[in-house]
Amino acid sequence: MSLESQSPAIPQLLTATIPCLSDLSISSSLRLRFALRSRRDKPAEASESERISALYNIACCFSALDQQMSGLRALAAALEAGYSDFAQIKADPDLETIRKHPKFDGLLARFAPAGGFFGPIMKGFGR
Repeated sequence: MSLESQSPAIPQLLTATIPCLSDLSISSSLRLRFALRSRRDKPAEASESERISALYNIACCFSALDQQMSGLRALAAALEAGYSDFAQIKADPDLETIRKHPKFDGLLARFAPAGGFFGPIMKGFGR
């Protein structure tokens, strides 16, 4: 079971985090979406890199709000989606709160490449 299926959908995360978003009525929300689609040249769907960035930024927001488990879930979703800048994760001051959580190191260990860049190559040689 992926962590995304355990955690709320991104729109629900946003509405829970930013209460004013839940106040939008469906009709005004639809009008807003239509207006945004008609004024930009981008496709209506977010690209994979935009999705990864959004998940990482959501993790930063939850960390700033001192909601460690929600932050870890969002970070895990970003890692599952392909985020791979582990140096940034370890240094980003926005993630300071969730780095203190006991499950943080295990989460990084699950996704970090073993042995750095040459790890997969050396694995083929029995090292």
